Amino acid sequence: MAPLPDIGGLGGGGGPPPSTLAAQLVENISASSRSARSDDNAELKGLFAVIQRFKDQPELLRTPAQRTEHNHMLVYVYCRVVLDAVRLDDPLLNWPHVRTEALKALTFLRFTINETPAVLCYASATHGLLFRGAEPLWVWLLPRWLRMLGHPECEELESAIEGFLQYLLLTVARVSKLWPMTGPLTVYYRGCLTELPPVHVLDQVLGGPSATPSVSLIYHIRLARQVVRQAHSLARVLAYPLICQDSAFFSIAPMSEIGPWLLDSWLDLWSAQKRLEGDEKRSPLPLIGMAVDVAKAAKGDHAVATATKNKACTTLVLLCSEMVSAPEELAKADAGGDAARANYCLALVAIAQAALQLPTVSRLVASKLVNELSLLPAQYPALGEETDVWVRKHGFLC
Repeated sequence: MAPLPDIGGLGGGGGPPPSTLAAQLVENISASSRSARSDDNAELKGLFAVIQRFKDQPELLRTPAQRTEHNHMLVYVYCRVVLDAVRLDDPLLNWPHVRTEALKALTFLRFTINETPAVLCYASATHGLLFRGAEPLWVWLLPRWLRMLGHPECEELESAIEGFLQYLLLTVARVSKLWPMTGPLTVYYRGCLTELPPVHVLDQVLGGPSATPSVSLIYHIRLARQVVRQAHSLARVLAYPLICQDSAFFSIAPMSEIGPWLLDSWLDLWSAQKRLEGDEKRSPLPLIGMAVDVAKAAKGDHAVATATKNKACTTLVLLCSEMVSAPEELAKADAGGDAARANYCLALVAIAQAALQLPTVSRLVASKLVNELSLLPAQYPALGEETDVWVRKHGFLC
């Protein structure tokens, strides 16, 4: 993910004020999207008029609070026009257009949040917006992206949406005024990984018991394929504070201490995947790759790093054992098989290194992997003697 320069800066360099640029982004929403939503909607028509007024007279935004409130309105309008117009089950939807507009929206959101990070927490019971409650903006915003994340027609947006969710974590970690948001945001991501945001998670995020959650704060997934892809995406998002090594995360306990829980959730995720049929079952290799990254990044002798590294290595052994019990992907004699074997061998190297240092990992390898790996060469030529998998297996025995 790209670095975040000038978080919370008010811009400079002699160009237009940042809020003017943000207003231009809203104004430049494609004509088809704008007409589809605003011609018959008095609220949006009125808000576009307000945006135009501030674009023409940017000096009206005199204080940081005014700028934050204005950017909140810009985000609301952009989401109403671009994201709320997307009907995922519409067979006539122009998906190339949707994907293009969604990428523009992500760029706009990064720009706006970078200018006024406090907009994420903006909440008011008197804002007068029809489709907003008193919840913080981020609670209202995230379901609009999560309902698209992992959808078959939105796979081209997957990395961009993941990057935005990671960007939010890094922004919250870097901006001290947003630190109170750290716990609720992490809890929300965790809740969405294990199940769609349940009522108790929303209650915790919103600071107390609530009535039936507003439709605008929840989302639904109806495709098993999307469930799996979204879970993998959220796993990568939650692993980001552990892997990226940005110092901003080191002192943020809800992010730096998430490792053991997250790794346990990956085992639960794979257990759930195995019960699916067909393509939805997928492979444990993405989880194995993430566990390797977490194990490598867990450095230092402090308790959190040690616990995370131990858990990551244990998770690696268990997931690699799962692949041995169903080795068809490893045994393929094609480019896909080559890639699978290469990634699997990287995991075996990480396991071998950990086994030299951690007796518990060494014992687990002996009970779960060594004998099982020994049986593969006789059954699958691609895993025979002198192949990488064979060499790595014998590395355990040396």
